[in-house]
Amino acid sequence: MASGTATLEAALYGNPFVVAYKISELSYLLGKLLVSVDHIGLVNIVAGRRIVPEFIQRDFKSAVMVPVIKKILTDAQEYRRIQTDLSRIREKLGAPGASVRVAELALSMVDQR
Repeated sequence: MASGTATLEAALYGNPFVVAYKISELSYLLGKLLVSVDHIGLVNIVAGRRIVPEFIQRDFKSAVMVPVIKKILTDAQEYRRIQTDLSRIREKLGAPGASVRVAELALSMVDQR
């Protein structure tokens, strides 16, 4: 899954997923200079912690991703943990209008820089 609003949409369904993102190295370095965030996936940003794994740039390779994805798919406790955390995101987003609230959150984070 890409890191944008698709992660929030997926969170509403409650099924565990991973975020995978790779762009050109120059764009990545420029982005790192301009934006300071602990997570790239909106679902993790809204949570304020890592709920779903993120595979960014150099971590976007099968040797890194497969063991993590395999654990999610084979470890019932891990799968349920992610489902539970995703349900909390759904609660946090609340009633319709979540996209406006997320946009306001993103703007407030930019204003803090």
